[in-house]
Amino acid sequence: VQSVEVYNDKLIVIINNDHKIKIFDIDYEGLQLPGIEVDTGNSSPREMVIVDGKIYFTNWDTKDIKVLNLFTYQIENSVSVSGLPEDIISDGTSLWVTVNMNMDWSDGNKVLKIDTDTNSIEEYVVGLGPKNLVLHNGEIYISGLHNMMVFKL
Repeated sequence: VQSVEVYNDKLIVIINNDHKIKIFDIDYEGLQLPGIEVDTGNSSPREMVIVDGKIYFTNWDTKDIKVLNLFTYQIENSVSVSGLPEDIISDGTSLWVTVNMNMDWSDGNKVLKIDTDTNSIEEYVVGLGPKNLVLHNGEIYISGLHNMMVFKL
């Protein structure tokens, strides 16, 4: 298991090495099994954010951000990136994604801002190995190998 989120009455689990997402309904008795299993196409899924009934999740093997519709359980889109995308958050209008490794497995140095309407990407060089993102009081905090950076929205 790589990543876990609860959204409304669903538990969503990303399973990296099996290349799948499992979705379980939650009710007063607990998890309803067996749940729904979505194959991500050998993508090596990593982290996710849920926005407006869609799961946006990062993928190392396919080097993209895929979009899974939580009503149809279909992957409906993907945005290719240069490098291995890791963490992902939303500020309400855009996605923010760390690229902590390059395609050759060397340390990455970028954070991407992705417009979900147009899939346009802005790149920000932030220092080596950006990993985790936190949105707090209109600022995005980025952890890295040797530093921490802050963006004001």
